[in-house]
Amino acid sequence: RSDLMANGRQALYGLGGIGKTQIAVEYAYRHQQDHSAVFWAFADSEQSISTDFIKIAKRLNLPVQDMPEQAVIVGAVKRWLDANHGWLLIFDNVEQAETVRPFLPQQGRGHVLLTSRGPVFQSIGIMKPREVGILPPDAAREFFLRRTGRDPASEDAALAEELARELGFFPLALEQAAAFIS
Repeated sequence: RSDLMANGRQALYGLGGIGKTQIAVEYAYRHQQDHSAVFWAFADSEQSISTDFIKIAKRLNLPVQDMPEQAVIVGAVKRWLDANHGWLLIFDNVEQAETVRPFLPQQGRGHVLLTSRGPVFQSIGIMKPREVGILPPDAAREFFLRRTGRDPASEDAALAEELARELGFFPLALEQAAAFIS
């Protein structure tokens, strides 16, 4: 949060399934009252970003929302972002920083959060992206116990920690194992 507030842009990077998207969702949820609006764009390609910008235009009820030219709608959303303050725009699953460059607002009146597997974002002004790593053992154990409805004070805690260790404290693996058990 402090990086995002100070710089206006921040990126979270790490292995697939490590929890980057979940962190972005949780951040948006916890800090929604701090933003005038929260927007989400799946960013694995320019086409998917354009599609989500069209959804943003509809949400904002922009006059161009139903025009057939995507570029006109995308431009209108960018102008709205440049003209308004306090919003949060999340680009999820960015494969290359250059993919989002045409969609970034220029005025910096809101905040942009990206998630990606790669750590290179200097070309769009993010000098120190944050790496998302595996869960600490205690957090992995707690997550697994909570997700499976087990008592942390029982012998299940030691078994949960052992399983978490076997799964490398990897969040997606823990979620899948817990879902299977549940």
